[in-house]
This record gives sequence, structure tokens and C-alpha cells, in this order.
Amino acid sequence: MDAKTKLIRFMELKAQYLSSAFGISPEKYFREEDRKAILSWDQDRAQTCWEAIAFNAERYEGLGSDLCPFCIYHQLELLELDCDACEYAKHHGACPEFGSDWNQITSRMKLELGATAHYRAPSNEVYREILSRIFREEKGGQGDEQD
Repeated sequence: MDAKTKLIRFMELKAQYLSSAFGISPEKYFREEDRKAILSWDQDRAQTCWEAIAFNAERYEGLGSDLCPFCIYHQLELLELDCDACEYAKHHGACPEFGSDWNQITSRMKLELGATAHYRAPSNEVYREILSRIFREEKGGQGDEQD
């Protein structure tokens, strides 16, 4: 499994988590256009992005830029966050903007978890489960029965 496929799978599994935990439509978080964008990325930079995701999943929680393939990928190129260059922002609206899909998702999480607790969802435990599933799939094993 190459890095682009792992990044796509990471986003799909986060979308599944958001759906099961908060009733958020998976397409609100990750769409076919997002998948196509990742497939268009440079393979070496995508590999570095995947390595950063795997590293950060043990250190960060939530839906912030440290666990966003799009933010990390473009930071590798531009050395800063730039929503104007981000495909995800083109498909969903720039994350911090009122009305963007990310803003709507985090607002829903805030209502269910509380004003500060939503910053910790998904938790490190959830991210470890997601990465573990991807590694099992990479080795040819079944991730689990939920697809």
C-alpha cells in the first residue's frame, strides 16, 4: 500500500469515526474530490506526509492541522499553512471559516462533548486504532468487518 492510499484510508476511517460517534455524514468530512486530490500528489511528499501523520497520531488529538493530510502536505511545500493552496478548502471551505464543513463538524462535536472536550476527539486511542487497521490492511489482513 503506497502512502497516498494510506492517507486516503486514514481520511476514510476518520470519516467513519465521525459518522458513528457524532452522526456526521462521511461525505461531509471526506469526498471523492478529496480522494482524487490526494491521488494527484507527489509520491515522495505524500510519503513524508504519511510519516508525519503516523508520528503525530501519538502526540496530538482532535481534528487539527497536525493530523490533517492536506495541511501537512501543503506545509511541506510552502512551510506554512495556506488555505488558498489547499484542495480540501476548495471542496469544503477553509476550515476556520464560519460555515465550512470543518467548522460545522467541530461545532456539532462541541455541542455533544462540551466547549473544550471536542478538541480531544478523535482521541489518541481512536487514531491508534485507525493506524493499526491501516497497518493490518497493508499486510493483507482484514481491518475489520465495518466496511
